[in-house]
Amino acid sequence: MSAPDPSDVALLALLVGDADAVSVEARETLAREGWIVQGPHGLRLSATGRLAAGAAASAAGAAAGRTARASMATFERLDRVLKDCVHAWQCRSSSGVDVPNDHGDPVHDARVQAELAAWLLDALAWFERAAEWWPRFGRYRERLLAAHRRLVAGNRAALAGLESDSIHTLWWQAHGEMLALLGRERAG
Repeated sequence: MSAPDPSDVALLALLVGDADAVSVEARETLAREGWIVQGPHGLRLSATGRLAAGAAASAAGAAAGRTARASMATFERLDRVLKDCVHAWQCRSSSGVDVPNDHGDPVHDARVQAELAAWLLDALAWFERAAEWWPRFGRYRERLLAAHRRLVAGNRAALAGLESDSIHTLWWQAHGEMLALLGRERAG
């Protein structure tokens, strides 16, 4: 596969909410083309930018082809495991009923972190392989590792918080990017 066009990569980054990955030069180019606008919460794609991002995703997905489609089964398995970890981090069972996790049970939290650590090893391996056919996926490896380090250091929000680089938010971005490359929509 040939190297993706930098404007296409920037459009896809914005499509999945990863504005930090877009260089100043790329922002200027996209603004000149009318593909991005400044919104109240930062950069966003214009209507024509969304169309261009969709076309870029289709072209990238077509180029990645069979490899991307074959990678989706592993990605979906990883998605289910992470969702289970996030649920267990946010809730725990008390008398058979899910209640908010107040993180007062260190055994429960340690079990979730151990499951997450195993998930992380598999996810990092997936991103390493996927970066061979879509280089932007390489960016998620370091960001996931940094979020995991913050979690291990005691920052509970690093797993599922609303901060821009929580593990869950990063996975959500990668999931959106994978779906865009395959021409699929997120399930509602």
